[in-house]
Amino acid sequence: MIGSFTSLAKGFFTPFRGMKMMAKSPSLWPWVAIPIILNTLLYAGFAWIYKNNLEKWLDNFINTADGFWSKLLYYLLASLLAVVFLVVVGYTFTMVGSLLFSPFNDVISEKVEKLYSGVELTEPFSISRTLSGALIAFMAALKRIILYLVVFGIVVVIGLIPPFGTTFAAIVGPPVTFFFFAWEFFDYPMDRHRFHFADKRRGAFSNLWAFLGFGAGTTLLLMIPLAGLLLLPACVTGATMLFRDLVVAGRIDMPEVSSEKVETSG
Repeated sequence: MIGSFTSLAKGFFTPFRGMKMMAKSPSLWPWVAIPIILNTLLYAGFAWIYKNNLEKWLDNFINTADGFWSKLLYYLLASLLAVVFLVVVGYTFTMVGSLLFSPFNDVISEKVEKLYSGVELTEPFSISRTLSGALIAFMAALKRIILYLVVFGIVVVIGLIPPFGTTFAAIVGPPVTFFFFAWEFFDYPMDRHRFHFADKRRGAFSNLWAFLGFGAGTTLLLMIPLAGLLLLPACVTGATMLFRDLVVAGRIDMPEVSSEKVETSG
């Protein structure tokens, strides 16, 4: 029981360790800055569209020269549209940012693994290896998503059964989401080391408490409005660090096809 709580706590605080690692590793900063700059430019364009089109539409729709009530309606609608715009931007900023971050996250994870443990891949870059790895990663991700939908679907069905189904779903639902959310971040180092789905599943379920803790800590960080986008690379960093900790502790077995080199100081 104590070991389970320790794993849960370590997993929970690992995203915060990732933040610290990011802060003291300037070599990682460019890989974080590029997608943030791209995303910022994208939404600056949205802001320009709002400023130059929606305000013109309001001006054409409401004639403020008609008196007090027209001006009041104008400012109420302008405020409402501004709020709606901010809400839409707030929700989509992280979502679109995640897509922009995806190719950079793998680079961040690889660099973190080398900085944290001295491990790097020994296989030289090749198009065939990249395509083969991408296919394995896609199939494993698809199986993970199907597994999540099956498990969560069972929770939802049980939740419909009175009188205690709702309580069951409320208690079990969040941990299920935390677990699979953590698994998603662990995919970066696992994919790089050629883990197949069976390897990932075995590593995930054998470290259930660490995954639950990490998923909960990551969810907490990414719930911060807009800042979640900045913290996404910290979660990737934390997942990579925890992955190496579990490998060193013998809690995750590396597949035989994995090719890595450990740097040693001479």
